[in-house]
Amino acid sequence: MIFIAHRGNTVGPQPSFENKQSYLQEALDEGYHVEVDIQLWRGALYYGHDEPTSHVDEKFIKGNRVICHAKTIETIGPLMDMGCHTFFHQEDDLTLTSKNYIWCYPGKFAYNSRAIWLDLHDVALPDDIPDIYGICGDNASVLDKL
Repeated sequence: MIFIAHRGNTVGPQPSFENKQSYLQEALDEGYHVEVDIQLWRGALYYGHDEPTSHVDEKFIKGNRVICHAKTIETIGPLMDMGCHTFFHQEDDLTLTSKNYIWCYPGKFAYNSRAIWLDLHDVALPDDIPDIYGICGDNASVLDKL
């Protein structure tokens, strides 16, 4: 099972660093995958959750351990055209990523070897975690409990 650092976080939320490429790279250097928020603004792709903050590095977001969260419907097309591993969701119970992984909303748990569970929003993970692909969250220590 892998850990996916939500916005680059590995030891708790760090809002001033989240979705910044250097911060994301630190999580990658520690051996984790990363989930990064991307949005299309004025015809260009930017890092950022609520608003665009800085231009994306296309080579970086195409990395094999980077999963791009398209923050708007308009963003997913360009990310897919670039070959990025990407997904879009709002409050769906689950969505499929562009590489056919099952991205589950917090508190919704698909029991499948391609499922990615979210350890977010203070929703507890089940006590018994089956053979799933990964967990995305802000604290890599969740893996210590498995």
